[in-house]
Amino acid sequence: MTASNHVVAGAVIAAAVPQAAIALPLAFVSHFIMDALPHYGDNDKHSWLNRHFKYVLGIDLLLTVIFIGGLLAFQPANWVILALGGLVAVSPDILWLPYFLADLKHQQKEHSKLAKFLKWIQWGERPWGIYIEAAVLIGLFALLLHLVR
Repeated sequence: MTASNHVVAGAVIAAAVPQAAIALPLAFVSHFIMDALPHYGDNDKHSWLNRHFKYVLGIDLLLTVIFIGGLLAFQPANWVILALGGLVAVSPDILWLPYFLADLKHQQKEHSKLAKFLKWIQWGERPWGIYIEAAVLIGLFALLLHLVR
C-alpha cells in the first residue's frame, strides 16, 4: 500500500481506539495487513526506477505531507495520537529506503530476511491496484472525518 493509505489507516485506528498503548501496536500491525491486500505495484524488481512509479510516489508523498500538515493545522481532538498512529503505521516502509537508494545507484543490495518477508506478503502488487489504493484512501479518510467530529 502507499504511504498515504498507511498513514490515514494508522490515524483511523488511533481515532477509534482511545488508548495509545493499544492503538499504536494495532497501527503498526495494520501495515502488514494492508500490504497483504491487492494494491499498487509491479512484479518487476526495479519498478521503483520507472517514471510511472516515481510519479505515483511523488503524489503519494505529497498526499502524506498534506495529511500530516492538516493534522498539525486543524489539530482535531487527540491530533498528536492521530499523527503518531499514522507514523507508526507507515514506519515499516522505512526498511525499503536502503534498497531504493541502492537501485538508484544501480547497485545490488541483498535483501534481509525481513525484507524478503515484507516482499512476500505483497503478493498482490499490480498496476491496476492504484484503483484499489484510491478507493481505500477515500474510504479511510471519510471514516476518519466521521470519527474526529
